[in-house]
Amino acid sequence: MHLDGDEVRWADMMKMIVDEQPEIIRVPKNIFRKWCFDIQKDDGPFSNFIMLCIILNIISMAAIYEGQSEGYTDIMEKINYFFTGAFALEFLIKLIA
Repeated sequence: MHLDGDEVRWADMMKMIVDEQPEIIRVPKNIFRKWCFDIQKDDGPFSNFIMLCIILNIISMAAIYEGQSEGYTDIMEKINYFFTGAFALEFLIKLIA
């Protein structure tokens, strides 16, 4: 079977992807950066907290409706501020790490 130019390039690309080694992640030496690095690991409680915040944020956005009372709007606004703060904290921790 003979491959044309595009098929050869595709096959070469697939070989390159399969042969690629994962990048080694270097742990920071600075104490604060190392603390941030340790907190933001994918399997840690902080990641589970952020995932829970994402799910609850989706639910809270779905709970907004036309004609809601002023008190309900205030509560939903405060909930939105909490989620904004949680996501900003996640951003900062990951940026520092």
